[in-house]
Formats: sequence, structure tokens, C-alpha cells
Amino acid sequence: MSKQSKTILITGGCGFVGKNLIHHLQKNSLYDKLVVCCHSHHKNKNTGKTIYVKADLLKPESYEPIFNKYQPDDIIHLAAIARFKQGEENPEDTIKANFFGTMRLLNLAKQHKAKRFLLVSSNLARNPKGVTGLAKYLAEAYIKTMVAPPDVFSIRLPNVIDSPGAVTLIFKQQIEEGKAVTLTDRRMSRKFVSPEQSVKDLLFVLNNGNHGNIFINNKPSTPIVELAREMIINSGKDIPITFIGMRLGEKLEEEDYPADTVRATGKKDIFLLTENQHKPENILQSIELLTGKISLKTIDKIKALFNLK
Repeated sequence: MSKQSKTILITGGCGFVGKNLIHHLQKNSLYDKLVVCCHSHHKNKNTGKTIYVKADLLKPESYEPIFNKYQPDDIIHLAAIARFKQGEENPEDTIKANFFGTMRLLNLAKQHKAKRFLLVSSNLARNPKGVTGLAKYLAEAYIKTMVAPPDVFSIRLPNVIDSPGAVTLIFKQQIEEGKAVTLTDRRMSRKFVSPEQSVKDLLFVLNNGNHGNIFINNKPSTPIVELAREMIINSGKDIPITFIGMRLGEKLEEEDYPADTVRATGKKDIFLLTENQHKPENILQSIELLTGKISLKTIDKIKALFNLK
């Protein structure tokens, strides 16, 4: 890491991945100061080089005094409405936080002469079906409209095992309670990474990204029904699996990326997306469409702008 990088700001730092990232950074000398932004920080005490501050992505102006005071060199932007169910049930908040909130942070980073900005995106951004993925997709497209500095890049992080709302935790609870394990569809599959691996992937991209890069994790997908069966077997219980039907906007699978759309990085499973999936020239039109009430019709119009299926 560059010797000039002394202060890092981590949004969403009190979330599951953020806590693992902070724990890793506290143990090394990569940074002199860790500024950790949390939606609520009353339980966190400043220790050593770690400073906790309160900020809300739905109120992006709350980040302004943080940038003014700490002048971060690097930013890892984890804060988001990331869970599919929560995002689809709150479309206006999802767009406001994941897209407009990210835009404001990017502009603050430029204004305060930050060096690097890592946007943590999601596999939901690939051919997005619902508003959660679309908001992340638009944030990626907005990056393409920016001129460095800062160098801005993104990684589509897969599902992190045992993070809040993760299917692994849901299955564990259902099994512990002796209830049927519920799946939306027997064909459903997802990509998973461990908390430790997610941290390593974030830091790899931060150190190796160039402006405008989008990285993906292309490890094989896991069939959810096989995951459920394995967890039931390991529990020693006799529990059925029931299928409850897919939710609106939900993807059946997280497709693997074809070989001609990605380039190896030298790190296992991490690839650079070479396929041009974004049309940054349509961002301004999208912003105009999103200034009013968010509806399925609005989402469909934006998808049509970007030729999304």
C-alpha cells in the first residue's frame, strides 16, 4: 500500500463485513487512523487508531463534517441497503441510499482530494432484476462518468456466509427450531465467500484497482438446495425442505461470467470485468427519472435506457 495512505474511512463499518475489516486493519500498520462510519455508534468506543463516528447514508450530508475533519486518503464504501428483501420493500430508500448517497460520497471524496475510493457492489448488479441490484448498477455506471482523482473502482461482493440476513443463518435458525427449511425454488444457486475471504478480496482490490475498474468474484455457485441438505444432515435432525416460490425481482441463479468477459488478476476467483456493461451517458436521464416517486414503471424505463433484460 502507498506510504502516503495514512487515513482510511470505512462506511458501514459496524456491519458484518465492516467489523471483520476493522479487526484486520487494527492488527497491522497499513493506516495510522481508521475512521469507522456507523449508522449508530453508541456502543463502540474509540480505541487506539480507531475512531467511530455516526453517519447515515440516507442523510449523506452527515458525512460532510467527517470528511472535513479527517480528510481520508482512502475510502471503502460498505454502507448500503444490501439485502434483497429489504431493498425491494423500500425502493425509494434503496435508490436514495445506494445510488444518490454513493454519488454524494464520491463527490465528497473528490472535493477533499482523496486518493482511492472502493465501492463495494453486489452480484445483484449484474443484469439487475429488482431495485436493489439496479441501484448498485447505477452507482457502478456513475463511476464511469468520473474523472480521477480519486481513483474509483468497485467489486461485486458475493454473499458472505453467516452475515445478518444470509440464507445460512436463516437455515440455522429453522433447523434449531425444528422447522421446515424454506427455499424459494429448488433450482436456486448463489455464490458464497467467508468473512475472512471477503476482507482479503476488498484489500486486494483496493491495492490493485485502477480508475473505473469493476472486479468480480467468479467462484462457482452453490446450489441452495444442496446447502440446505448438507446443513440438515450435519444437524442430525430429520427436517423437511419446502419450496415457497420466488419473490418478485429475485434471480434464480448467480450466473458465472463467460471467459471472454473477464480477465484474471492473479488472485484466485477475483477477475476484472472487461465486458462493457454500462452506458454512463444515460446516467443523467436516470437521475431525472429517479427524482420523483419510484415505481416499477420507473425501474422499467431505466432498464430500457441501459438495455437491461
